[in-house]
Amino acid sequence: MMRPTRHGVLRASQLVISVLATAWLALVTIYFLRSNLPLIHNEQQPFGVFSGLFGAWSFSLANTPPVALLCAVIHALLTAVFGALVLLNCRVRATLAAFLALSFTVGFGLSGVAFVLLTMAHGLHTPLVWLGWIVMIAVLVIAGRRRGCLCWRDAIVRDDAGESLGMRVLWWCAATIVALITAATFWHALFFPETYWDSLILYLGYGRMTFLQHAFPFKAEAQVGIGLGANYPHLYSNYCAVASTMFGQWNDLHARLAAPLAGLGATVLTYETTRLLWKNRLHAIMVALLFRALPNGIAYSTYASDYAFAILFAAAFLCCIAMYAKTGGRGWLLLTALMPGIAMNLNYLMGVLWPVWLVAILLVNHLRGRAAVVLLRDRFLWVAFACGLVVGAPWYVRNTVLTNNPVYSFFPQVFTGSVRTNRDVLASANLEWFRNGDGIGRVAEFMHDFRTGGPERDVNSDAFTREATLGDRVASSFLYWVGFETVRFTDSGGGLTVGLWRDRLVHLLKLFSADPMQSRRESASLSILRWQHSYKMMVLFPALLGPSMLLLALMGLSRAGALRNRGEDFVARATTMAAAALLVMGLLAYEYLLADFYLYQIIAVIVPAAIIASVLFHVISRHARLSRMILPVVYGLVLVQGIAPGLAFALMGFKFTGAQVLHGELFAQTNLAALRHAGMSSAEFYRLQYGADPDMWDFVNRNLKNQAILTHENRHYVFDPSITFIHLDDWEMQQGYDLPTAQATMDFLKAHGLRYYLRTRNEANHKITMRLHMDRVIDGSHARELFRAGDNVLYELEPATGGP
Repeated sequence: MMRPTRHGVLRASQLVISVLATAWLALVTIYFLRSNLPLIHNEQQPFGVFSGLFGAWSFSLANTPPVALLCAVIHALLTAVFGALVLLNCRVRATLAAFLALSFTVGFGLSGVAFVLLTMAHGLHTPLVWLGWIVMIAVLVIAGRRRGCLCWRDAIVRDDAGESLGMRVLWWCAATIVALITAATFWHALFFPETYWDSLILYLGYGRMTFLQHAFPFKAEAQVGIGLGANYPHLYSNYCAVASTMFGQWNDLHARLAAPLAGLGATVLTYETTRLLWKNRLHAIMVALLFRALPNGIAYSTYASDYAFAILFAAAFLCCIAMYAKTGGRGWLLLTALMPGIAMNLNYLMGVLWPVWLVAILLVNHLRGRAAVVLLRDRFLWVAFACGLVVGAPWYVRNTVLTNNPVYSFFPQVFTGSVRTNRDVLASANLEWFRNGDGIGRVAEFMHDFRTGGPERDVNSDAFTREATLGDRVASSFLYWVGFETVRFTDSGGGLTVGLWRDRLVHLLKLFSADPMQSRRESASLSILRWQHSYKMMVLFPALLGPSMLLLALMGLSRAGALRNRGEDFVARATTMAAAALLVMGLLAYEYLLADFYLYQIIAVIVPAAIIASVLFHVISRHARLSRMILPVVYGLVLVQGIAPGLAFALMGFKFTGAQVLHGELFAQTNLAALRHAGMSSAEFYRLQYGADPDMWDFVNRNLKNQAILTHENRHYVFDPSITFIHLDDWEMQQGYDLPTAQATMDFLKAHGLRYYLRTRNEANHKITMRLHMDRVIDGSHARELFRAGDNVLYELEPATGGP
């Protein structure tokens, strides 16, 4: 009897995993659809959210002035033209869709870095901006003409398709859903004002400051809000400031248009990378749909923030890696090095691309049989690497010079010379981020309480301290990604077991009727914990990433004995998949090991995760019987996901997430009222989203122009730019912590010229601010209430007679 070969065992393992992965995908998809009633169903009707499309519609350009939109479009086109000239000079070839997406990406990045340098030099003035564009484009045109590489037709390759009629029908079904989701992101981004909190603080707030001051405003303070944000890299916010400077008037449509453009570009590049690897357009469009349907990706394609561009540059990076691995072209090599450098101008975390780049370059050359010594002697490789470093370095040099910390204000234990850094304030800030966040840290604390058998702690308690360990974070992964966890109690109530697989499968299959909400204990034997934010990565992460990573590992083992000279397709697949897997692991390691506050911090992970998911499609399609039996099921499940969560969440949007009555009509996320009333006034839309907060904004803007206000409110963009905010955790205010009396505090505040104090609800989450003892000031009759709106209260300190 013949013993099975190693290859046969691996092949059989792939088949078994593919079948189990398909069953797991079906279970998770069905669970998602039945467990998110408040989100994708309306009045308990399946997919009832779509019934909202049949309500009354209205449309206005109140938030989208045509001239302002035209300026934004012109600037975006200019950016793409510049990028196209760079690509032509690099002599790279791609499909038309990939070329256009890369043109905008490269143009945004390289022109953006150039203008960051101009803004650093306090040169953000209209003549200099136009001169900068003229010089940069002229240089590229002259260089291209001399080298004879300006014919764009030579840079475009055809995407030849030879699918059957059935495959073309499936392709168009998936592509239509992708197009509808993408159109919805443009709709929400362009026709509604920005409500994303970080945009109101930083991306638009700081961008407007930069425009008004013609330079980057400098503030180095380790505090929540602009003190930290002013030292983050500002490629995105400066993009809007530069565009507004070009046309001589502040216009946030530049930033609002850029986000959905970045989402569109990332979708195209994810599609093109997958198509290049597997030479299968149907696989590619299904991967693009998986990527496009992720709620978190949809949200950050509508928010005016740099996270849409973090996604875009991750997609462009992997696409360039694939192109370089396949062709070996020097232009693609240069672009692979430029992408990490440019991306580091978006945020600190994008530096994770550099180790991935190094591994990818080494792997490509190893698979092509090129010795390491020969690689080290490649001058062009060193030139490309140097270009990437030069592009990525300016902001970090700036931070080092001005703050003694290249990534101010993080890692103060490493950069001990960081200016104005109070570790107690940072610790309190970390706790505020934890309380407001949706990261693995929140779930880990719940899991810690259940695993230890102690009572569930109140995260908002003054006495709350974080106790969860890395083990707790790992143990809470099922709850975090899938959205529920099982807790089985003994009859006596003295013990519990968390996460038995038989209990999880019972709940997934709904073999018992009870489906309780999150509770310490709903029954004598079994309880279900819930995590309400799991939908944000549904269903790619819980359903497809793990099985596809396992299949990828098995494919690697099957080829381990013959890695060299396998052909350009194999080199491209092996290199790109290795880079994608390394990027996924690096970003997840950041979430689990370093910063477990917010999921959006690692939002770029959705690109490599989607590309890795294509491995499942490929493995199934290689086996004729599996392909006929299982692949249609997998495709069908992906199309369902494209409808919900994808299209359902894209129509609902994320700029408005509440439920309010306006003009006698209920506005709720699930009835699509906001979608149907595009262009409603900013004031009304802000009241829908923020309740009473806009009433306070209006009062302050009317009455306190040119004044300084002590506050924890940090949404600078909604206030008149003449108003100065002094934050409760600013460095100067930290010097007034724990003074002995209310009068001493008042003397301190008066010495800093402060006459007004605006109290907000969120300051209670940042406990360090309580050490300024404003309660004592108010209770000691040192302040008079001027105006109240919801949880916001405005006080006049040491009030004089009369109004403000």
